[in-house]
Amino acid sequence: MEDGTTFEESEVYEIKLFDERGKEVLYQKTDQDKTTIPLTNLNKSYYNLHIIETDGVIRKKIQVNR
Repeated sequence: MEDGTTFEESEVYEIKLFDERGKEVLYQKTDQDKTTIPLTNLNKSYYNLHIIETDGVIRKKIQVNR
């Protein structure tokens, strides 16, 4: 901008959670730096977490214990 004001664009992230069979059990979009993923309806198991951003995909394996 001409007056020197800058705006930081918020990046939109897609969060996907897959069960061990590869079925998508959660989908969430956010533009926040921090977010909470609801896990209360998930069974005790391992899940694959995918965080999709413009630069690529972050993949993590998580375990839900009850």
